[in-house]
Amino acid sequence: MRVSGRKLTGLGLGLLAYFVVRRPSRQERRRARREAIYRSYALTAEDPEFMAEHRELMRELDTTAADGLGEVSVS
Repeated sequence: MRVSGRKLTGLGLGLLAYFVVRRPSRQERRRARREAIYRSYALTAEDPEFMAEHRELMRELDTTAADGLGEVSVS
């Protein structure tokens, strides 16, 4: 049985398409989402306006946390 060049080319293109177009696995999708989140955190940390607003908010929350109320224990 002889295989023609056209069939080999078709098989090669089919394999290439499978690896290029294939649907990523659940683990690959999860990893990609996690990396995108980490990239967005890094970009946000580099934004001076956001960081100034964040520091201001944290100062306000520090005052709220120090309002004299202790932790409430639920028995």
